[in-house]
Amino acid sequence: MDQAAELCSGCRIALEESYRGKTRTYVDIADEDWDNDYDFEIRRGFEMARELIDQKSDSEPFKGRLSDANMDVNIYFADEYEDREAFFRVSLLSLSTGNSWPDSYEPTPGTGDENTFELIKYWTDVCLKQHSSCHGSGRWQWAPTRLIHVRRDGEKGIFASLHEAALEDYPSEVDYLVLSHRWLSNEPLRLLKKNHNDLRNEIPLDSLKPAIQEATDLCLRLDTAYIWIDTLCILQDDPGDLDRELAEMHRIYGNARCTIAAAVTNGGCFSTRDTQLTRNNIITLTLAGETLRYRLKVHWGQINGELQSCILGKRAWIFQERFLSPRILHFCDRLVHWECRELEASEVYPKGKPPAISANRHRPFHFDAQDKSSPSSTALSLPPWDSIVSNYTDRSLTFPADRLKALSGVAAYCAALTGDEYLYGLWRKTIPVSLLWGVVASEQEPVKKRLPNLAPSWSWASVSGLVMFSGWLEREHEVLAELVGLENVDDGKSAFQAVVRLCGMAFKGTVQGQLAGTMLTDYLYATSPIVPDATIRVLPDTSDGDMEHLEPYEAYFLPILYVEDIGTDGIILEYLEDAVVPTYRRIGCFSVGGRTNLDEANGSEEYWVC
Repeated sequence: MDQAAELCSGCRIALEESYRGKTRTYVDIADEDWDNDYDFEIRRGFEMARELIDQKSDSEPFKGRLSDANMDVNIYFADEYEDREAFFRVSLLSLSTGNSWPDSYEPTPGTGDENTFELIKYWTDVCLKQHSSCHGSGRWQWAPTRLIHVRRDGEKGIFASLHEAALEDYPSEVDYLVLSHRWLSNEPLRLLKKNHNDLRNEIPLDSLKPAIQEATDLCLRLDTAYIWIDTLCILQDDPGDLDRELAEMHRIYGNARCTIAAAVTNGGCFSTRDTQLTRNNIITLTLAGETLRYRLKVHWGQINGELQSCILGKRAWIFQERFLSPRILHFCDRLVHWECRELEASEVYPKGKPPAISANRHRPFHFDAQDKSSPSSTALSLPPWDSIVSNYTDRSLTFPADRLKALSGVAAYCAALTGDEYLYGLWRKTIPVSLLWGVVASEQEPVKKRLPNLAPSWSWASVSGLVMFSGWLEREHEVLAELVGLENVDDGKSAFQAVVRLCGMAFKGTVQGQLAGTMLTDYLYATSPIVPDATIRVLPDTSDGDMEHLEPYEAYFLPILYVEDIGTDGIILEYLEDAVVPTYRRIGCFSVGGRTNLDEANGSEEYWVC
């Protein structure tokens, strides 16, 4: 819409997104010379943003090419009676490069409208024809055990039935979609032994939830005859079939043409929305005496935040589905979003993230294309494993026993690329440094608990909570312990016999109580004659006891890593008195400023940690 058009809709959107009352705003522009703040009353929403930029250009002309003058405007909303703030952020993007498709795309009220599908087909075509990294992300000459065949039917509209690879219903190079959805506690229809033959004849779509019905419609509109849906393609009452299919998740998702994420609040794919948030607002500005046209949009960060806030955003099982998919379409309440190895886009940003937005190299779904001319999967650089684990463990699981299962597809995919050995959530080549994980309470897991019969104590999967790794691994460091080997020790008592044999110099210390002078309630402190003048910060693996009235206890502190001018990180061990062989159990991690006086410790010894 043009500058002269009515702009009050932007104000209405902003007010709906914020607190009412007196407000303040400021212009936040990437150029370091533009750093003044301006206070205004909210009056005209997006028009006010234009006036802010006008004032800035009058007071301090932009230094540089005007075609690069892309800007962000933050509009803050403060509650006078409560110490809280919220803000509505918009971006100004130069139109100097023109206004061609898909920049000129205008969202319509329904995400299932044909207009939306024109954009979806554009994203898909660009990816299939131009993105070598997306083709080289693990494609196998392989097909899933079962797929749902979808076709048009004159009487029923859409007809679906179960097909199987073993019966040669489809070739190994078959194109198919995958549905990522939130399970219901009472799924209307699941594949079971008793209805297997019935579903081969026909799947009654009318009895299924909206996500599946709309996903079959998506298949036909995207010219794809097959779709994989876990509830209907895995025998839910056959443990053997469940285990076999779970082991193939990296292939099922990695081989799919595209994954459809049904992230609308009602559990479906399609929604009806207010397009005021996503419309193209075209305004004219005069900067340094030159008139330019800009597109005014809601900021990328707020648009992309819908992927985290939607109903699938905090589901642990969904994490690996999103990670393994070379292409994924997110159907959310407000927008349709696209992700592939080389492009993140949405209906608001149809050509992708603005260049001014820096890429986050620790984003767990981001794969760096090292050599785009190569079609092989080795052309991809995997995200850091610590980033993967931290993001994954910040999501909810209905059943804690699935803590390793729900990441098994990611592990299989990474193992195929790296050749490393996967050991209960860690990689053999990274031990002992990767043992420096810590667990903190989170919104998903407010209490950290030991998870029985799931993993050895040295694995983060043995406890609940958000997992964080040592932050010093990227700096120059010295490793103070060594992995001697791995053993399977059956003492008749331990649930897990997987033992890591570590060689290092542990010292004794006493965990005293809660660490004072910090808001981090998870942390304790310990003392030891080895570091008499320093406080040992302790992060226990569990917090299901009374942390405020903790009885002091002795433990072994095994240093793992030293970073100059920073300090020493290590793990805390508890000696198991009744073990058949001298064995320890991990109970936490620690950090201490400086380097511990290891010469006064027990000397270099071997520690078996189960």
